[in-house]
Amino acid sequence: MCRNEASIIEFALWHHFDQGCDLILVEDNGSTDGTLEILRNLERKDSRIQVCENLGHFTQDDTITRLSRSAHQLGAKWILPFDADEMFLSDNTLKIDLNNLSEETTCVAVQVTNFIQSFYRKDEDPSSIYENINWRIPDGYPGANREEVENNTKSTLEFPWGGKIMVKAYSDLRIGFGSHMYHYEGGRAMLDHRSPENLFKIYHVPFRSYQHLIYKAEHGRRLIEMGQGPGIGWEAQRWHHLSEQGLLQKEWEANSEEHGMLTRHDGEKVGLQEDNAVSLLFSRYLKEKQANEWRGK
Repeated sequence: MCRNEASIIEFALWHHFDQGCDLILVEDNGSTDGTLEILRNLERKDSRIQVCENLGHFTQDDTITRLSRSAHQLGAKWILPFDADEMFLSDNTLKIDLNNLSEETTCVAVQVTNFIQSFYRKDEDPSSIYENINWRIPDGYPGANREEVENNTKSTLEFPWGGKIMVKAYSDLRIGFGSHMYHYEGGRAMLDHRSPENLFKIYHVPFRSYQHLIYKAEHGRRLIEMGQGPGIGWEAQRWHHLSEQGLLQKEWEANSEEHGMLTRHDGEKVGLQEDNAVSLLFSRYLKEKQANEWRGK
């Protein structure tokens, strides 16, 4: 499910096909930046992409559940409920490593690693959007709790964004909000401990440009208008309130990399870990696109 992801949607699809996905079902939730037009164009060129449109409210759990059941009907063995700004991956590709798991394994929980964009990235240029993503939250970082984030004591990116799941496809599968959990036949799980630790990864770039933070704040407004409580999408709701208070620029500054550091609202600095994994993936995507080696071109 996506909304206003024009700068990265093609890369997101390329990456997951590169990792072995056979089919990607996408539902656009009322994009205003050209995302749907890009998706329709890609769908015409690549039979592995199926696109639908939903102009209604943001009901992520219902949408992902419906898409997952559709994938099961089309023969899917595994469901990967990824967002456009996420990159699921493993060393030998997801297709190989998921198929090598034991038949009894029904779910794999994967920890999210947050990568951080440069403070100077203001626009959404799709030709360079992930070009300088070379920093992330350090390994073993103690993180921040929600109260510290809401009080502007710590930056949002210091909050430990929960792990997400990859799960076996079933006709009665239901995916929970945020794709952090699932259930079917009365069962529910977050992690199957028989799956190899650290084999699977998720790279995430939540703040790729200041323009995108504006989109996120607008999403928070939509959640509030739907009557969602503060437990659903609390970060986006907070960004909407910050926007109303004229503090969104300050939030951008507190969650952007400059000279290898985050600078919190109060001016305290947090050291980051250098890592160019995302920018290398993006560079390979651009080379394949320029060489017409991807069917979506």
